[in-house]
Amino acid sequence: MSKSDTFVGTLFGMTVAVTLISSSAMISPTLVSLFLFVLFVTATSIFAGVLLILNKDRPVLNLNLHSVLFLIWGLYIVLYPILTRGVNANLKDGYLLSCIIYYFSLIILLVHLKPRLEVIYLPLLLMGTIEALICILQYSGYINSVNSFFKVTGTIVNPNTTAMFLVLCFSAGMHFLSIFSVRAEKTKSQRSRKSDRLNEPKDSNRMKTTKSLFVLVGLVLIIVAIVLLKCRTAFIGVIAIIVVIWGSRFRFTRWNNVRRRLRLLIPVLVLIFLLPILLFLYKAKEDSSRGRLLVWKVSTQMIQESPWTGYGYGLFERNYNLAQAKYFNSGKATEEEIERADHITLAYNEVIESTVEGGVIGTTLFLGFIGLLIHKCLRQFRNIHNSTSSFIKSSEKGEAIRNQVSLNAPAFAGVIAFTLMSLVNFTVQAVPVMCVFIIFSSLISAQDITVFQDKALTDKNQFLKAKEQLINVRHSNKYQNQIVALILLVSVFAIELPFIKTGFAQYHLGKSVKTISTGNPANIERTIETMKDLRPELSSCEGYYRYTAFAFFKLHDLQSAIEYYSEASKLTSNPDLFLSRGVCYEKIGQYSAAEADYLTASYIVPNRIIPKYRLMLLYLQRSNSKEASAMARQIVEMQPKVNNSQAEAAKKAAQEVLRKLNSRNNQVPFNTMQ
Repeated sequence: MSKSDTFVGTLFGMTVAVTLISSSAMISPTLVSLFLFVLFVTATSIFAGVLLILNKDRPVLNLNLHSVLFLIWGLYIVLYPILTRGVNANLKDGYLLSCIIYYFSLIILLVHLKPRLEVIYLPLLLMGTIEALICILQYSGYINSVNSFFKVTGTIVNPNTTAMFLVLCFSAGMHFLSIFSVRAEKTKSQRSRKSDRLNEPKDSNRMKTTKSLFVLVGLVLIIVAIVLLKCRTAFIGVIAIIVVIWGSRFRFTRWNNVRRRLRLLIPVLVLIFLLPILLFLYKAKEDSSRGRLLVWKVSTQMIQESPWTGYGYGLFERNYNLAQAKYFNSGKATEEEIERADHITLAYNEVIESTVEGGVIGTTLFLGFIGLLIHKCLRQFRNIHNSTSSFIKSSEKGEAIRNQVSLNAPAFAGVIAFTLMSLVNFTVQAVPVMCVFIIFSSLISAQDITVFQDKALTDKNQFLKAKEQLINVRHSNKYQNQIVALILLVSVFAIELPFIKTGFAQYHLGKSVKTISTGNPANIERTIETMKDLRPELSSCEGYYRYTAFAFFKLHDLQSAIEYYSEASKLTSNPDLFLSRGVCYEKIGQYSAAEADYLTASYIVPNRIIPKYRLMLLYLQRSNSKEASAMARQIVEMQPKVNNSQAEAAKKAAQEVLRKLNSRNNQVPFNTMQ
């Protein structure tokens, strides 16, 4: 293995590894992996820029159409506030731009260093195997889960993220299966195979056996972990990967040679095969499935109201929950929808979420990138098949081309799986999943520049270079490399470095939050002064305003708390925020404003008891016995999704209110829970 192979494998592996880290050092465990990912993206981008400058005469990126669309999407995100007079918030824009910069940086590295695909796929398989082992140990009880709500999560707090990451690792691992060399072995003559066996050292055979065993064990562990994680989306991804990889190997893409009647029959047979599987996955978690249908229904209504430009990147959660509250307030919701409603942070469909945030314009650019990427792979497979047919007399030449399909298939299968999973779950905001998707996309795109091979081309297949079936190398002019490097480095300094600075501010915010939760008033006052210094870096992060407001609330500075809660409400619609601000309004005597906030929290999640309980207490305080009685009845009749001590206490208080109101002829009870 060359030094460049070792470097690329290490860099790719470390970048993927840091995305799997969860920590309480920041206000959200996933923020740590996000900022570590951006840190490695910055290092990769700087190295790619320097590499371009030092290699003046080497080929540079010849942008294809899907890469151009990806680049335009990035420009659209940057210019979104100017073009739409809207805002981007909550780090989403910086994260997406980091992914785009990472994509182009990887292509530059792959073109210039020309690593073997094995050194890219192997770290992914290794990371997947380790993550799978952790999941199995969690299920066995030897390791505690990082999320108390789930028994198995891996190193990430959300088991869905872990499962989808393992799916893409499974695709990378399929590269090493011996199935890829079966046809190559068949094309050899008996004498050739006998000669190979005689000349091959025994140690090499043992190494191959050990490697095959490791790959097989790793893939089995990954599948077991996916089952334990109970993620239906991951099963869809695994099926897609198996179909794509085996299909490319056994030339299912040879569609033109299939009879016309059979062409019509094959999709029907596939649909008949998939329907029971999809029905089983739907029934496995029916409540969750129906809950997502509600999310998609409300999101579709939002898209109709602002179709072209959306509501702003990073603002789906804020605008969706307000739209959901409006929907429930309209009285059009069914009892089933009310029962399954919850505070929603994601759309569980990347097409819908992208359209809500960036409008039809942003979604068209993103989907255009993925669609053309997939089309490129299909076209490449067809061209390779046609080339194989042209060289039918030379089995070794034809096999060289088929081997190229095998090298591309795992990345292509990973992109297909990512696309399908994006239709029923979140993938873009799952940092490990998006990271591997960018790696696969760059592998496919970089092959417009050069051919990746596990072994050097021999004289016997030198015709591949001559015909340029898979090579599209264009040499740079005198200053082209320097211009590309300059653009890349400027992007890093303009986007990545401020984002990293925000990461350090988030770390200090996490330390401040711990002080606020446990500190005395003097410490809280000092913490507030420290937090004020963080505002320039965290001005678009709702957590900053929400926790600063909480600090002022602890100091009984209710007016300042209300101001910061109001700033946070521009970036989030968390029902707890409206409850907290409502309490502040109530304490300073602004009862109408308090009622409005309690009602908003109640409409966002109508099956939650606490917002209705706060309304009941407010009506009692204002001597509004009729409204208090109606709200108390609702509380008593409710069946909350999660029974906890707080909900039980609220129900008992509501029963006591009803009893006293009935027995005292609408006299306000004094003994209610505060």
